[in-house]
Amino acid sequence: MKKLILIVTVLFISINVNSQITEGYWMVGGSGYYQFSKLTLANKKDHGFSYITIKSDVGYFIKDKWAIGGIIRYDDDLNPHSYNRNINGGLGVLTRYYFFNPNRITNLYAQINYTYTINFTQYHNNQLIQTHYYGGKLGYVIFFTDSVGLETFFEYEKANYIPAHQSRKTIKVGIGFHIHLIK
Repeated sequence: MKKLILIVTVLFISINVNSQITEGYWMVGGSGYYQFSKLTLANKKDHGFSYITIKSDVGYFIKDKWAIGGIIRYDDDLNPHSYNRNINGGLGVLTRYYFFNPNRITNLYAQINYTYTINFTQYHNNQLIQTHYYGGKLGYVIFFTDSVGLETFFEYEKANYIPAHQSRKTIKVGIGFHIHLIK
């Protein structure tokens, strides 16, 4: 068994992969994560919440290693003690930069993004709750082929809820998957 693991590791390291993070290419994919957040209400009371979030995104490389694009976001409250279920959905924008040359099998990237969502289940004084998400992400990607990559990342995100006058700051760890399409 140890020999098999060694052989697979050597083959994996020796594969010559050129990722498609060059000008004119597209990336399509997404990420998902579980998060625990502390919510500070207007009355300064803190509450803990668990969520699952799924983000799909598409980006276009305007220069080598630099992409801009859009995000579709879905959030779901997993708390059984909630008096009703919270579901958010929305759209956003992103910009992503890869640090290493495109001919590497692994790469490090940084991303900043903004997303606007509405809550489909909660109202504040009969007004729909809107959320503005501001985030930054630092990630590591492994390209299995020249166009398929698996990512792990750390993300910091700040959420501002309107009109509820609440905010939330979250640090996340997640995984993602992207396909880089040929011109």
